[in-house]
Amino acid sequence: MTLPRQVQLMIEPTKSHDNFLGRPSLVRVEKIDVSSDIQILHNALKFITSKRKIVDVLCSRTNRQRIEIIKAYKACYDRDLVEEFQRKFSGDFRDLLIAMLTPTYEFYCRELFDALNGTTVNEDTVIQILVSLSSREIYNVIQKYVKLYGNPLEKDLKTETSGNFKKLLVALANGTRDESNVLDLYSARVDAMELKRAGTEKWGTDASVFNRILCLRNFDQVRLISQEYEFVTGHPLDKDIKKEFSGDILDGILAIIRISENRAEYFARCLYKSMIGIGTDDRGLIRLIITRCELDMEDIKGEFQRKYGKTLKSMIKKDTSGYYRKALLKLIAE
Repeated sequence: MTLPRQVQLMIEPTKSHDNFLGRPSLVRVEKIDVSSDIQILHNALKFITSKRKIVDVLCSRTNRQRIEIIKAYKACYDRDLVEEFQRKFSGDFRDLLIAMLTPTYEFYCRELFDALNGTTVNEDTVIQILVSLSSREIYNVIQKYVKLYGNPLEKDLKTETSGNFKKLLVALANGTRDESNVLDLYSARVDAMELKRAGTEKWGTDASVFNRILCLRNFDQVRLISQEYEFVTGHPLDKDIKKEFSGDILDGILAIIRISENRAEYFARCLYKSMIGIGTDDRGLIRLIITRCELDMEDIKGEFQRKYGKTLKSMIKKDTSGYYRKALLKLIAE
């Protein structure tokens, strides 16, 4: 028996919403011996620099546990572990260690600040962070950002970006997305028709309509809107979006659509992009690995292999080397 279309839409499983329990590659060990950890790290740094022991300890601990280790190390040896690593190591391995030892919200703020204040704006970084964070997480980032840099994040977004892309980023940074995960088929149909009128049926796309709908609706609802759009127009929403937009605003809107469809596949795509072509975007690779390993990296690994016909492990092994490679692989449980 074929179910009514409305019922089919309502019961399809989603992989996008904020309450989705992903499969992490780095699982918190409830009871750790911090005193043993800091002694191992101290010996590895003082007597003979042992990158292997450092990787074994830090890549087996969550971000919160690493912060506990930093505090304990300072209390026991009166030394800053981050500064120790900065003096002892260099290159990508050092950058990975420092990133791992940075509190999560401070890390996101640093990534956003550097992305917005470089010689050119790194739009990919800004999009990946703002699109993927929950409203609560965005609120915490906003509070931390102004403490660290003196300027509100919104001010920097408005200063360093422009046009419809700026409006999209500001809307995302407001952190006002509905997170109820409630689905409303009638509202999805209304929104789909409004997107149609603001896009293909209008001379000159009304980007404000796309920003309002796609930045306010919960991700499950965005997915439902996409399905309704295809039902009423006969073609996918992302296909029309590619016709109506270009450049950074296109990348931002597509990121929202892709996360609504399959969050793990979206991050698999980001990881692939960081390693494909000439040269590796090591900063992007580090950010993606350390922020997703505690959330849904096992799901991302599966989507990566399905989409690209190769494992994430194989690409990391090909594009990185040394203990930098070993650390990345340990974080993704390979």
